Amino acid sequence: MSSGCFSPFRKGALKNAEQLCWESMADRGSLGAGYHMGARTLQNGKRRLLKGAGLRAIHHKPLELLADDEGSVTLGWVDAGVYYARFIGVLSASLSDRHNAHLQAALDRTSALHYFGDSRALSTYDLGARGAFVRTVRARRSQFKSVVLLTWSQGITPATRAFASALGGPVDVLADELDFERRLLDAAPLARGKLDPNGWLLPPAQPRPAR
Repeated sequence: MSSGCFSPFRKGALKNAEQLCWESMADRGSLGAGYHMGARTLQNGKRRLLKGAGLRAIHHKPLELLADDEGSVTLGWVDAGVYYARFIGVLSASLSDRHNAHLQAALDRTSALHYFGDSRALSTYDLGARGAFVRTVRARRSQFKSVVLLTWSQGITPATRAFASALGGPVDVLADELDFERRLLDAAPLARGKLDPNGWLLPPAQPRPAR
């Protein structure tokens, strides 16, 4: 049975509309006989409503591709609260700036996120690119629940460790691609369907045989 809670309001009025809708449902007993909706229950209900809508939007929205003549970055939300970027080829200063601008825009739309940076296919980078990323992260450090980075083919070097230290914790720098993919899927199960299926080393989970 439908609750009758439909909001045709524009985005700017969405919060007040949902508040009135949930309160109205509680007042008219749409949530069940004898049900009392306190402030905490009201907030939890609103979070479930918004989270479901957000997951549907993430599922259908493709990742963005930023590119120049020598490299590219594929980035975007791969699950609720999980932002992913994959770097290929040469990371120029201008391409790095575009990546950082997209990351900042994502941070503007959420209170916190997990960031996964995939550099397995990175060949080289502009010296200023790492510094720009460090400044971007440190300026909004409290919003990063975690930063997980898959390093490039040169592995974890002293320069990589210094870079991770400059970002501040918590930061995990990984050299094992399978470990990175497991960590990504643990945080973002939807990532399997969002990213190029040919780009995974980790095989998809097999369904359990029926008994």
